[in-house]
Amino acid sequence: MLLYNKVVNNDSIQPNPITPQGPFDYSSGQLSAPSQPQVSVPKEEVRWMASEYIFHEKSSSWYVTLAFITIVSCGLVYLLTRQYVSIGVIIVLATAFGVYANIKPKTLEFLVDSSGVTVDKKHFNYDVFKNIEIIEGGVVPSVNLIPVKRFAVPVTLYFLPQQEEQILEIMGEFLPSEIKRLEAIDRFVTRLRF
Repeated sequence: MLLYNKVVNNDSIQPNPITPQGPFDYSSGQLSAPSQPQVSVPKEEVRWMASEYIFHEKSSSWYVTLAFITIVSCGLVYLLTRQYVSIGVIIVLATAFGVYANIKPKTLEFLVDSSGVTVDKKHFNYDVFKNIEIIEGGVVPSVNLIPVKRFAVPVTLYFLPQQEEQILEIMGEFLPSEIKRLEAIDRFVTRLRF
């Protein structure tokens, strides 16, 4: 019975834990070298300041032309419809157009790196965009980042011509690109100097 207790119940067998000595860790019978400290590779980034949209200074002749077009439009609408409400709508729209045309853009800080695009403290990962549209024919070089979501607003980045190659190189690692011409409405607005 004594032999039975020693063999079956392990009364006399004491496990002898092996404690490794040195720089190795022991885990479930396998030796492994200690993990190497993570070395952070410096990220390539481009940082710049730019306005949120292209702004054209408007002279007093621009506002005189707007007033002239508004008066002519009101006269034509009155002759055709004899409705004062339509004239009132034209005047309100022209006033709103003139006021909005005078709003100066804010200067924003832009950052492009391997983690995504940051526009004035708002960060966008590359996975929320499906491609880059490189806009040709504009006054200032720019790109539109087209979102994956159908009704999301594209993010537009304006930058200096000297930065274009570096910015497109970083973003090109993560997103496909295509070259686009200015849309017809954008060309029209540029001619209006809006």
